[in-house]
Amino acid sequence: MDKRIKEIESDLTQSPKVVERNPIRSVIIYFIFGFLWILFSDRLLAMMVQDPELYQEIQTYKGWIYVVLTSVCLYFIIKLDYRKVLKLNADVSDRNQQLTTYNEELIAMEEELHQKLTTLYETTDALTEQKKYVDEIYNSSNAIISVWNLSGEILDVNDQFVEVLGYKLEDIRGRNWMDFLIPESAEPVVVDMIDRLKVGYRVTNVENEVLASDGSVLIVLWNNAIIQNPMTNETSVVSFGMDITKQRESERALQSMAYIDGLTGLQNRVVYESKLERYTRSKKPFYIYYVDVDDFKMLNDIHGHHKGNLFLKQYGMMLTQQFKDMEVFRWCEDEFLIIERRNDETDREKTVEAIRRLTQREWLLEDVVYQPSISIGTTAFPEDGEDAQALLMTIDMALYKAKSLGKGLNVNYEVALQYEVERLITIENAIVEALKRSAFKLYYQPIYDMRAGKVVTVEVLLRWQDNPLEISTQDFINVAERTGHILEIDEWVIDNVFQFVAKMKTKVLPYTVAINLSVQTFKSEKLIEFLEDEVAKYGIEPSRIAFEITEYSFIDDFDKAKTAVMRLKQMGFRISLDDFGTRFSSLNYLVKMPFDLLKIDKSYIDQIVDETAHAIVVEHIIQMSRALGLKSVAEGIEDECQYQQLCRMGCDFGQGFLMAKPAPIEELINLEPQLDYRKTPIV
Repeated sequence: MDKRIKEIESDLTQSPKVVERNPIRSVIIYFIFGFLWILFSDRLLAMMVQDPELYQEIQTYKGWIYVVLTSVCLYFIIKLDYRKVLKLNADVSDRNQQLTTYNEELIAMEEELHQKLTTLYETTDALTEQKKYVDEIYNSSNAIISVWNLSGEILDVNDQFVEVLGYKLEDIRGRNWMDFLIPESAEPVVVDMIDRLKVGYRVTNVENEVLASDGSVLIVLWNNAIIQNPMTNETSVVSFGMDITKQRESERALQSMAYIDGLTGLQNRVVYESKLERYTRSKKPFYIYYVDVDDFKMLNDIHGHHKGNLFLKQYGMMLTQQFKDMEVFRWCEDEFLIIERRNDETDREKTVEAIRRLTQREWLLEDVVYQPSISIGTTAFPEDGEDAQALLMTIDMALYKAKSLGKGLNVNYEVALQYEVERLITIENAIVEALKRSAFKLYYQPIYDMRAGKVVTVEVLLRWQDNPLEISTQDFINVAERTGHILEIDEWVIDNVFQFVAKMKTKVLPYTVAINLSVQTFKSEKLIEFLEDEVAKYGIEPSRIAFEITEYSFIDDFDKAKTAVMRLKQMGFRISLDDFGTRFSSLNYLVKMPFDLLKIDKSYIDQIVDETAHAIVVEHIIQMSRALGLKSVAEGIEDECQYQQLCRMGCDFGQGFLMAKPAPIEELINLEPQLDYRKTPIV
C-alpha cells in the first residue's frame, strides 16, 4: 500500500509540471508560426504583387488572414490544453479520491493496530497477573509441590515444601530426591509409583514416609502427574503432597481407643467379639470365663470412683500377669472376660479357682483395704455353642444364673439353661405382642396417711390382662428390663396415667399418683422431652405426679442421675426413693438428692414385729427421714400389729393389703377415703 501511495504522489507531482510546460509550448508555436508567416508571406506577396496599393490592400487582408489563422490555431491549441487540463483535473481528483480511500484505510488500520496493541498490552498484563496469581497459589498452597524430571532430579519446589520438609530449593535443585527424601523402608512404594507413572502418566493417592531435613519422618499423601513444558517441550513430573502425619497419628490413637479399654489397658469388647468370631472359625476348642465383681458399686459409693478405678486398673494388670497364656478383656464396668485355649491338660475348675484366689484377697487401694468377691459364668466351645452369637448368649446366661443364686458363685453353662434362654425369648415376644394389642392394664393401690387414715397417694401398678404365659408381673418386668422393652412399657404407663389425671380435673382428686420409673427409662436421654410433651398434651399439673426411683438408677453415674432428678423437680414432679434398705442403700443419696419421700422396703416391714433388729432399723430410717425433711412411706403392711407399730414409730404414710389391695380405676374412683379399722386406737 505504501508503494501505491508513492506512485500516486509521483503522478500528482508530474501533472503540474506538464501543465506548466503547455503555455511555453503554445508561445513557441505561435512565435514560429508568426515568424514564418511574416517572413514568407511578405516575400511571396512582394514577388507576386507589384502594385503598391494592391500590395497594401492585400497586406491588410493578409493581416486579417493571419489573425484568423492564428485565432483558429490558438483555439485548437487552447482547446487541446483545456482537454489536457480537464483530464489532468480528473486524474488529480481520482488520485485524491484514491489517496482519501487509502488514508481512511490507513486510519482504520492504525486504529485496528492500536486496538490490537491495547489488547496485547491487556493480555500481557493479564498474563503477568495470572502468573503472579499462579505463583501465589503455587507458593501459598497448603500442598507440598515439587517438580522433577523422570531421572529424579529436583527442578523446583514451592514454599510449602520448604516449610514442611525444611529443604531449601538452592540446596536440592538438581539432586535426586530418592537420595535424601525417601527412607529405605519406603523405597519399594516409591519405585512402584514411578513405574506406574511411566505407564499411566498419572498416579494418585500414594502414601509413603518422607524424611524431613531435621531427620523426622513424616507421612505424606502424594498425587503425581507427568506434564510437558510447552516452551521447552521437556517432560517433567509434578507431585502434590499433603502432610497427613497428625491425621494418621490421630487415627492410630482412635483405633487404640476403639480396641483398648482406656482405664485398664485391656482389650475391649470390640476386640473380644472379633476374636471370638475368628476362634470359632478355627474350630479349636476353648473356654470363656465371664467375671463380675459382686457389689462393686458399694466401693464407688463408699470410697468414691477414684478408688473403684484404681482397683479396676490393678485388677486388670494382675489378670494379665497371672494368665499370660490366656486373653483377658474388659467387657464393661466391673465385668471381665477371659478366653483360655483348651488342651488335654486344661482344667476349667482349676482356672476358675485361680481367678477366685487372685480376686478374693485384700487389695490395698491407697488408704483403703478392699476384699471383693466375684461371680463367674463359664462356657465351652464347641460344646455350648458353635458360633460367636451362641457363645455370647450362653456365657451371659451362665453369669446371670451365678448372680441370681447369690454372691461368690460359679456356674458352668449347661443345656438345661437353654430352657431359660428360650423362655426369655418367648416372654420377650409376648411382651411385644402385648404392647401392640394394649393388653396391659393399670391398677392403683392407695397410700394412706397413717394417723388420719386418708388416701394421700395412689401407686400405679402394671397388670397383664389375658397373660398367655401366666407369669408374675415381676418376672415379665425383669425380662422387659433385660430386653429394653421396659422403655415402651413405661411410656405407655405414663401416657395412660396422665390421661387419667387429666380426666379427673372435673372431679376432686385429693391425692397424687405415683409412677415407678425403671432404671432404663430414668437414664433415657428422651425422658424429659417425653414428659414435657405429655404435660403439654394433657395440660396436667406436674405436682399431681410422683415418680418412684430405685437406687439402681444411680449406680453408674451419680452426677448424671442427680441432674436428671433436678430436671424432674424443676418441672414440678415429686420424687420418691423406692425400696430403701435393700442392697445398695447409701446415705449419700439422701443427702445429695432432692427427694420428697422415702419408701421403706417391705422386707423390713415384714419383720418389725418379730425381729427387734428390723424394728430398730425401720425406726431409725423414719427418724432420719424426718430429720432430713422427708416423708416416710412403709410398704407391704399386711396386719394390724405392723400398722400399730409403724404409727408409734412416727411413720408418715403406709400401703399394703391391710388397708387396700391394688384395684382398677373404676374401683379407685369410688374408694372410701377413710379406713374402717382407723377407729382402733393406736396403742
